[in-house]
Amino acid sequence: MGINPLAVDGFDLPDRSAEKHLEFMREAEIGHSVLSSPTPHLSGDDGRFVAKIHREVNAFMAEVCKKYSDKFSFVASVPLPYKKEAIEEYRFAKKKLGAIGVKLTTNADGVYLGDLSRRFYG
Repeated sequence: MGINPLAVDGFDLPDRSAEKHLEFMREAEIGHSVLSSPTPHLSGDDGRFVAKIHREVNAFMAEVCKKYSDKFSFVASVPLPYKKEAIEEYRFAKKKLGAIGVKLTTNADGVYLGDLSRRFYG
């Protein structure tokens, strides 16, 4: 998607994998982790494309959780600020993929949750 995490958030994404996280969990004596999509938030001008990326991220996290069901759960990532697509993705992730919740960012494309002066798309 052309997102540079270093430019957006000031730090790069760590080199992570389920196996590396399981090792960290063993060392830190953590029994269970809840996965969420990484920062920066996945967004863009094309709602359908953004929804497709979120679906791929959620499906990946669901596969990790299926493989290590005793160690991982996940919260769904949704394509805000696209309301219709976000609701559809959450329902799919909850019912079909087993998400236990949803990850919401404080804002999507500069529109903050609860900002009545600027509506989400859709």
